[in-house]
Amino acid sequence: MAKIDNLQFEIERRAIQLKFNTNMPDDTTLGYDGNPNSVVNGNTDGETLIYNVAVGATFFQSDGTWWQKKALPNTWEEIGGTGSTTGEIVSYTIPPGNTQMFYTLSLSNNTGFDFSVISTMGTVREKSKIDAMYDANSDSMIDNTYSFLGNNPLSIDINIYSDSGNCVMEITNNEASDVTCQAQLITFYDI
Repeated sequence: MAKIDNLQFEIERRAIQLKFNTNMPDDTTLGYDGNPNSVVNGNTDGETLIYNVAVGATFFQSDGTWWQKKALPNTWEEIGGTGSTTGEIVSYTIPPGNTQMFYTLSLSNNTGFDFSVISTMGTVREKSKIDAMYDANSDSMIDNTYSFLGNNPLSIDINIYSDSGNCVMEITNNEASDVTCQAQLITFYDI
């Protein structure tokens, strides 16, 4: 059975994760759902918490944008780079013979990515999970499909490569019909 001293140690060493609907001590919610660099200390209890939280804390917006506090008093950087849609599902219908870019992610904040892709054409559906890591020695992305579900694989190519300091993820449709692809990204970052 856990003792209170052990729990105290775990509580003190945990990473602080805030989100727009975090419960506050007075039973209200944090109530802020925007860029954390724009909060005003003292404006609301939620904004004051975001402004004064320790370096290393993270903050999730409702649209899936993820931030990490990098410096005091209130300097936050978006995890995944500017314009990242970390956690948000991106969907495109790709015509035959076309390539669609899904993500361009800065390699200055992240060197590892995990993608989930669901592709459908009529009643045929497949799901892939791909991880990708940046290799600075060769200036390239090393990717691996580590999970795949589907009986009749679709003829699509998921391309992940390095370009001008960014990780680019795109999908090429090699089928004779439109293919709809939904992708979701998780970034991994250096602390």
